[in-house]
Amino acid sequence: MKFSFRLLVFTFFLSLTTFGAAAKPGKLLILYTNDLHDHIRPGYEGVGGMPYVSGYIKQVKSQRQDVLVLDAGDVSEKGDMVADKTDSEIMYEAMGRIGYDATVPGNHDLDHTVARVREWAALAKGLSFLCRNCFDPDGKPSFPPSKIFDVQGAKIGVIGLTVINEKEPADFDLCVKQLGEEVDRLRPDVHLVVVLCHLGSKTCRDLSAKIPAIQLFVSGHTHELIKKPIVVSETGALIVQAGEYAENVGRLELAIDLAERKIVTVDGTVVEMKHDVISCDNEMLQWVKKRESELCPDAVKVVGRCDARVNATGAAVLSAAALRWHSKADIAFCHTARVIRGGLPKGEIDVNALFCMGGQRGARLIEATLTGEMINDYLKYLRERRNEQTEWAGFRGASHNGVWLEQTDLEPSQAYRVVMPELEWTSRFLKMAERNNDAHSIQSAVCQFTFTDALTAYAEYLGKEEVTLDAHVKKLLSDRQLTPVKAEVR
Repeated sequence: MKFSFRLLVFTFFLSLTTFGAAAKPGKLLILYTNDLHDHIRPGYEGVGGMPYVSGYIKQVKSQRQDVLVLDAGDVSEKGDMVADKTDSEIMYEAMGRIGYDATVPGNHDLDHTVARVREWAALAKGLSFLCRNCFDPDGKPSFPPSKIFDVQGAKIGVIGLTVINEKEPADFDLCVKQLGEEVDRLRPDVHLVVVLCHLGSKTCRDLSAKIPAIQLFVSGHTHELIKKPIVVSETGALIVQAGEYAENVGRLELAIDLAERKIVTVDGTVVEMKHDVISCDNEMLQWVKKRESELCPDAVKVVGRCDARVNATGAAVLSAAALRWHSKADIAFCHTARVIRGGLPKGEIDVNALFCMGGQRGARLIEATLTGEMINDYLKYLRERRNEQTEWAGFRGASHNGVWLEQTDLEPSQAYRVVMPELEWTSRFLKMAERNNDAHSIQSAVCQFTFTDALTAYAEYLGKEEVTLDAHVKKLLSDRQLTPVKAEVR
């Protein structure tokens, strides 16, 4: 009897202990980024850059063990000269050094081919590349679709998913089917289902409605700064995203009921990578500086100044003026959306800042002789495409309330020597010329200088004249304005 009583008491207390352990929620801190886009250097105006992302993440990980670090894709393109010179390899090496756990290839990453993304993956030690809806030509998955992470006893199932309805991968309905199958496969073995996706918040909402078992979307692609997690009212799913260009790190604190496999508390925010607040990873900073000095020493050369920020439109106007001046052409164009990646920051402008503005997409330049009629046809063609805008230098044009009116002071029969980025030439101008059956008659050649060469020389010239770049943009916009013949937009 004594033995049985003792056994009963022991079993009772054991059950209490077990119940308490089961009832205690699992803790999880997810740190996340998206759309880093080759911004490896410390950012301008005292915000951003991978050395600060690294400093912040490493500091957090030194203080606690329940951390999962995720990135929602588009690590490559749009950024610093040194990253471009390494074909983005330095970014993936940095992510490996930081200790990221998983990422998903974005559309810009996949533009470099799946084979290249796999090469990048080999450089990012310890980083898992996940994607459920990306396939090789033989139909086999290009990357593992998912991975289960054990974070202090909490099993976190992370599924990768990339852009839908943009060339590749598959359409929405097929993607829903593929994703649903992966969710069903993981659910019995995990406490939390996370979709790490290169998709905007709207698409995440649509997916949540189709697959309510998904509890969290760590999203990207649309460069949204979601400061507090979005809660999908119909399903309770969370959606987070942390802006762009290594300017922020998202921070999502979760308590998970491990027995019920559900989130019980949420605390989410986005931490801005301010240089005067966030500790810098000086080892990474020195590594980046060393690679930069080896590959593109001119990147740090200060060539001008802005007393106010210049937006993307102003950047395109400045670029067109620089291309025309440097080439001694009659006219130059620079398409805002196709070529320009961003504007200019306030403060000193170095060569790297000019490159970031459009030096990657605009690198190769085309020179051609075109008639005024062809140029006017081109402007009309862009207007018909809606939301299309190229900027120019070398003639005057009319606008009304910011809307282009297709009026210029060009002589239709006169021939003009024209320069523009090759990307604009092939994807826009030649498309128009082919439609008008003019393409066969146009002779063109590749310029012997780059976009960055022209912008650097022009900025230095303006600096000698003691003209700031932002002030010059305002003057350019004013000088090229033609008083419209009509008072209203057609």
